[in-house]
Amino acid sequence: MIGMVGAVAVLVWFYYAAEKLGRNPALWAIIGALVYAASRWGFWLGVIRPIMGRAFYSHSATAGFWMETSAIAVAIIVAVLVKVVFLRKAD
Repeated sequence: MIGMVGAVAVLVWFYYAAEKLGRNPALWAIIGALVYAASRWGFWLGVIRPIMGRAFYSHSATAGFWMETSAIAVAIIVAVLVKVVFLRKAD
């Protein structure tokens, strides 16, 4: 649930930033959503799963919450970096 809130927030943020800069807002909204999803799942499967080992499949609710929250935080950080690098005002 909270992951979807993060995805929608990134999507809307990219849309309005692109619109403000005169770029294609629909394209950048899709790019924002894809960057968020790819980085979240990449962190989830590439970092958390190997670290957790067998505990990845049977963990407590608290561990699951922190796993999910850390993946969302990484996805938002990656989205911010992509926005800063690729969607900035052309000088």
